[in-house]
Amino acid sequence: MPFISLHGLDFYYEISGLGSRVLFLNITGGDLRLRPNVFDSPLAARHTVLAHDQRGLGQSAKPDQPYSMADYADDAAALLRALDWAPAAVVGVSFGGMVAQELALRHPGLVSRLVLACTSSGGAGGSSYPLHELANLPLEEKAQRMTTLSDTRRDSAWRAAHPEQFAAQVEQTLARLRLGAEEPGRATGARRQIQARVGHDTFERLGSIAVPTLVCGGMFDGVAPPAVVTALAAAIPGARLEFFAGGHAFLDQDPRAWERVLDFLAQGQEPAAGLVHAPGLPAGWSPEALWPEILGQAAVALTVLDLEGRLLFYNRHAPKILDRQPGYLGRDVGELHQPASRAKLAAILAAYRDGDLRERAWKLPRGDKTFAVRVAPLVLDGRISGLVHAVLLLPPAGDPER
Repeated sequence: MPFISLHGLDFYYEISGLGSRVLFLNITGGDLRLRPNVFDSPLAARHTVLAHDQRGLGQSAKPDQPYSMADYADDAAALLRALDWAPAAVVGVSFGGMVAQELALRHPGLVSRLVLACTSSGGAGGSSYPLHELANLPLEEKAQRMTTLSDTRRDSAWRAAHPEQFAAQVEQTLARLRLGAEEPGRATGARRQIQARVGHDTFERLGSIAVPTLVCGGMFDGVAPPAVVTALAAAIPGARLEFFAGGHAFLDQDPRAWERVLDFLAQGQEPAAGLVHAPGLPAGWSPEALWPEILGQAAVALTVLDLEGRLLFYNRHAPKILDRQPGYLGRDVGELHQPASRAKLAAILAAYRDGDLRERAWKLPRGDKTFAVRVAPLVLDGRISGLVHAVLLLPPAGDPER
């Protein structure tokens, strides 16, 4: 069982799964000994998942001192750094979504993508249900209230019509509440976590989150109602918002939910700046830094046209092969080509406008030289926007390097 010491506290963590790395931040009272958990979910089937028992919970340290949401975020950041896992995609559910917000705000360089599920911003954006108000209820009554709150469809009429199903759901909640109940510090840690939750408020700072973010919720969630989930998404620039058929546990209730989360995370695996790169690149070798030089120096003439055939830009190598000058930008590129090439490009553009997005490639002899030409559709935000025209000068026939 792996433990790690982070700023003087011992934390229990697990790593499992296959694929790119995802940090999972758990719910109120989350304990990795409770199964099934995230390691039994579709997330671990497609990704390598890191999860830990947060302070005050499970097998991690439970100091009897005030906890803050910043503490929870700093714990997660320290874990990522200690395990050399950053940057990573982060999935935060319920309380874990609150921690994920603070993590992205306090340690932006550690987070590459963000999924915030059934959670809230607090403050002016609205808060999740005040679970601290249930803290002193008898355990059975507390489990019943939490089970009812988690899905607003479980009203009195539904409970009367489905007594056995409701009893089974309450028993599941009780099992989670009872896990480790007799362990030293368990009650203290749970109380401290709930108190930290009361102080959660990121709303005024959310505008500084700059990573791709998916905010999702359940249409029948009484803990994080749709209104607060919507407000959270609206405060994060460019955040995508989706609701699913379920309550607070919509990830387990609606099969589409994990599919959408996985699709969103898969978008984050696209190579930065169009380059597939090795980990641990030297300083200055990031794809973003290298791409302008590579684009300019590549021994290929690259030209981009819009769907009307106008020249939008070309790389520095293009004038060595093609007739490309700054004064041509914005003009119909057909004016710059021989009639046969002009007709071919016009036909390809027409095909792209009609939805035929096949790539085309051919050899083009010009005097004693032969060029390889490749034309591919330029797709931006899922829409065909133009074409990329690449031309390479081939070595002469008989050249051993040909």
